[in-house]
Amino acid sequence: MIKKIYHKKTQKIIWIVLTILILPAFFIWGSSSLLRNKPKASYVGVIDGKRVTVADFEDALLATRNLAIMQFGEKLDELKDYLDFPQQAWERLLLLREAKKRKINVADKEVIQEIQDFPFLQRKGSFDNVLYNQTLEYNFRTPARVFEEQIRQNLILAKLYKQVTAAVKINDEELLKEYKKENEKISIYYLAGFYADFAKTVNPTQEELKEYYRNHAIEFKQPPSYNIEYVAVKSDEEAKSLYTLFKKTKSLKAAGSTLQLDVKESGFFAQGEPIPGFGWSPEITALIAKLNTAEIAPIVRLESNYFLLALKEKREPFIPELDKIQDKVKEAFIRQASRRLAKEALTKCLAQLQKEQHTTVNQQALARVSARFGLKEGATPLFTFGSYIEGVGASDIFFNAARNLKVNEWSNVIENPAGCFLVSVKRFEPIDSAQYEAQKEEFGRKLLAFKQHEYFAKFLESLKSKSSLN
Repeated sequence: MIKKIYHKKTQKIIWIVLTILILPAFFIWGSSSLLRNKPKASYVGVIDGKRVTVADFEDALLATRNLAIMQFGEKLDELKDYLDFPQQAWERLLLLREAKKRKINVADKEVIQEIQDFPFLQRKGSFDNVLYNQTLEYNFRTPARVFEEQIRQNLILAKLYKQVTAAVKINDEELLKEYKKENEKISIYYLAGFYADFAKTVNPTQEELKEYYRNHAIEFKQPPSYNIEYVAVKSDEEAKSLYTLFKKTKSLKAAGSTLQLDVKESGFFAQGEPIPGFGWSPEITALIAKLNTAEIAPIVRLESNYFLLALKEKREPFIPELDKIQDKVKEAFIRQASRRLAKEALTKCLAQLQKEQHTTVNQQALARVSARFGLKEGATPLFTFGSYIEGVGASDIFFNAARNLKVNEWSNVIENPAGCFLVSVKRFEPIDSAQYEAQKEEFGRKLLAFKQHEYFAKFLESLKSKSSLN
């Protein structure tokens, strides 16, 4: 489990845990604005019934950016498109509000000590005040007073994290179970009914397609789709001038023409699809989804350009007629039929194998049975839980199914995205007890950290459920 990448909810707090609790590395980074313009409203959301002002949100955005600089250094420029700074800023505000309710404080001397301990602010092993001021000016581009307050907040968040996760414990039983999951190895024999193989045998008639469409029409419902007009300009002043002119003309094309700007049109794209001219951008799609026809969105900044977006047309969700989506209906019919046929074949095969319980499971027996039922057969090398089995898929479900089988015993039918399977143990390799004892302490620390991250992620989600972001 520890070797796996944290799931999405846990990933959302790594920006806090790694940056605050681990002393950051630091590299010179050529800064350009990472942040997109937020709508110029009087407030951006509500926490505990209190409005969060635009100024407070922008302060949190700056603090989040500075955390990212400390965490990723010179690599930030290539990673910034994958970081959701507005979401992280909102989470920061939520956590700071919670820390305030818990009366968590940080003294000035703690802030001073933290800054003086940063390795990127030291020369010849000691804190260098000249380097500090230069770094603030050229790298963070943040006044000392603001930066120091951000560090105070970071330390408050670190204390909150420790306080919230203090109750998280692991016992010896759980530790051994997780160690086994990562270090036990198993190899299996398998019989497989791949959906793609059975799909070749499915050839639906027109009547069957009609019947399938009648029973599953809702599955083909199309999401809302949008056609937008947009203009890109190079400065905030140009963007504001265009925005003001649109408010007068009620037409982005007319406003753009007046200022001799090129107004482009995206063409229709569905919610959840890449936006022509922009690519994949859930944030912009969400912004557009809130607009009425002929309404303009707040100014958006992407990289070095400022964009104005206006909704030209919107298509409401609808279910297309069969003749418009016949190929999709056929694909869905074949997909469902092939899954059913594969499972039926494996179920019949399992029944036969259970009648032959005395039969030794080996490569020859597999070849005989697979030929009889039109299946594929094979054997794997040793693998661990959480790995990937070539040609079969993620190992977890196969590991769990085979882990407690006896020799020559077959599992129940297993389904995964590729097909249906039966598995039997070829070889099982238990953990090395001496190695476990030697690694127990270090493994326990990693497991505890993982459990704490999970627990804190759930805590953060509970805070978010009680707040609202515009």
